[in-house]
Amino acid sequence: MPKDLLHGEIRPIIKNASGDKTDANNYRPVMNSSNFLKLFEYCLLPRLKTIQIDKHQFGFRENTGCINACSVLKETIFSYNEAQSNVYCASLDLTKAFDKVNPNILTIKLAEKNVAPYAIKIIKYMNENQFVNICFNEFKGPEWKIGNGVRQGGILSPLLFNIYMDSALSKISNMHVGCSIDTFKRAIRYLLISVPAVQQRKNLPG
Repeated sequence: MPKDLLHGEIRPIIKNASGDKTDANNYRPVMNSSNFLKLFEYCLLPRLKTIQIDKHQFGFRENTGCINACSVLKETIFSYNEAQSNVYCASLDLTKAFDKVNPNILTIKLAEKNVAPYAIKIIKYMNENQFVNICFNEFKGPEWKIGNGVRQGGILSPLLFNIYMDSALSKISNMHVGCSIDTFKRAIRYLLISVPAVQQRKNLPG
């Protein structure tokens, strides 16, 4: 795969304009990558979309998201509060989650899902051979290689992250613990993968 195809430019976008502009954590990296690479990823996508993902995964899936997860959680808490019963909930926020995906572990997860070996090799190569420049205003930094994580802005990246996390969700589900409303087993075995931009969890009843 040509190196130029895997090259991208990262442009930091400030999160809070009134915040500290010298704080690197106040910037969100946005990747501009090759349109040809995106088309190539679109060609691979149908070969991965048939993979079964745990039903308790709300993030990065069609017709669902954090709002749905928060609605289920709020309904569960409300029901137990009405019954004057305590509810205990653990929330996990994965910081820079896409950046911390280990490509070797991802390869194992893909193989466990019976992804074709040629597709696994392509995905592993793309993720281990990302070349980027940091661009800010008129400044363009030197090129450097990223060997970890899934591609920022990649077409496949959200699905790859779900596959990476899937076994954790399944293990939690198989523990058969959690709350129930009537006869329906509800998910405080749901694992809520939140991102900093999603603030719905602040509105949960305490």
